[in-house]
Amino acid sequence: MHRDDLQVSAFGSWFTRLTLVLMLVSGLGACATNPATGGVDFVMMSEEDEIKMGQELHPQIMTQYRAYPNPDLQEYVNDIGQKLVRNSDRPNIEYTFTVIDSDLVNAFATPGGYIYVSRGLLAYLNSEAELAAVLGHEIGHVTARHAVGQHSRGALMNVLGGIANAATGGVAGVATGAIAGAYISSYGRDKELEADREGAEYLVRSGYPSSAMIEVVKILKHQEAFEIERAAEEGREPRVYHGIFSTHPDNDTRLRKVVQEADKLTESAVFADNRDVFLSHLDGMVFGKVGAGGVITEDEFRHARFGIGMVYPSGWAIAESRGRLESSAPDRKSLLILSRQPLKETLSPLDILTKKIGLSNLQDGRTLQADGLVGYTALAPNANSPFGRGTVRYAVFTDDRYAYVFAGASQTEAIQKRNDWRMLSTIKSMRKLDGQSKRSARIPHIAVIEANAATTMATLATASPLTDYVEQQLRLLNNFYPEGEPQPGQKIKIIDSK
Repeated sequence: MHRDDLQVSAFGSWFTRLTLVLMLVSGLGACATNPATGGVDFVMMSEEDEIKMGQELHPQIMTQYRAYPNPDLQEYVNDIGQKLVRNSDRPNIEYTFTVIDSDLVNAFATPGGYIYVSRGLLAYLNSEAELAAVLGHEIGHVTARHAVGQHSRGALMNVLGGIANAATGGVAGVATGAIAGAYISSYGRDKELEADREGAEYLVRSGYPSSAMIEVVKILKHQEAFEIERAAEEGREPRVYHGIFSTHPDNDTRLRKVVQEADKLTESAVFADNRDVFLSHLDGMVFGKVGAGGVITEDEFRHARFGIGMVYPSGWAIAESRGRLESSAPDRKSLLILSRQPLKETLSPLDILTKKIGLSNLQDGRTLQADGLVGYTALAPNANSPFGRGTVRYAVFTDDRYAYVFAGASQTEAIQKRNDWRMLSTIKSMRKLDGQSKRSARIPHIAVIEANAATTMATLATASPLTDYVEQQLRLLNNFYPEGEPQPGQKIKIIDSK
């Protein structure tokens, strides 16, 4: 066949496939009515498939974020969410509301009615109405099928891209999975405003003031301003927030317009913010970045019960299980375990490795000194590990009462060699906490108090366990930033670690 004939044949094959795809798209309901706005949307997914996608994504998301372990708070957030759902444009599907145990300030929704809000965001809200504004906004994304539309457009681009690829000799491929993280960032200005409009309507129909949505935006913008100010002082780039409401400017006239439109839905002038009820549910909630029964700062993990601190490799996750600390690499192919055992007799760290643990043929052994603690480390070849038999990095430190035993292993010998220096670096960073450090390692939590005539942000800051930008953080928590003060009798949030 002539080369020109081959080109015509390839073009004809490509054109035929493109035609079939366009026919398929039209058959899948590419033009569907938006249940919230009544307009026409481009989607390639039925409601049944949308719900199925949400059900499949949920366990994936919960492997990345765990649910915050407070059933009362979970039930409270769910109750508010379900009240809004009953007044939404899609009350027929089952919604699931989850508070995730993360200090990140965010909320997001996935297809099929799965909505997530972080405890990090809850900490900065100050009323039930503001919580309802966040949940209403995310319900608005679900009712307007924004995640479905985003997935549909991406799927079509993959189909068309794959066909174009095949026409030039490439391999055709269609994306079949969805990454949960894609739903955490904003959808773009127009889609966010659409979710605002729907959320504001659901607020008003449910008996909350639509202005709560404006207040939430104000709270998040104050955080953004503080981060920019803090970054300038610390000589770094600001870590500007890119989640819920991030597309809104400081003085958002379009948002105010859609909120005012929602107020026309009711003649009632009586709305509830339920501030005290909301704060009572936040009382005792963990605050900040914590993990494994300890406190994580930017440079160290401190564990109050063990009375130690150390620097773990960047990106390694920390968990406490059966009385020991377990840190795993991002790919979970390496694991460093620390256990603390009471010393019933005087033994050297090397004696503990050989006589108590029963290790032999130790290699690359050396003594260690860490913050006054005496230690010893070595490689144990062909030792037992969670990955089977292989080389394990062992280390032991002792004080008057305890032996601190480290064991680091990997899935393969190659990975072990690659990560051994990271494990050894963590081991060498261990230090004993003094009294002040132990107190600061206690898990910080929100406490609700009532202000009196002498209560000021400055006086509260002096008694706070927070260490950096204390007064500013307390102001942000109570929506007093940058210069507000509490009124006598007003309930406010502080951070406690007792």
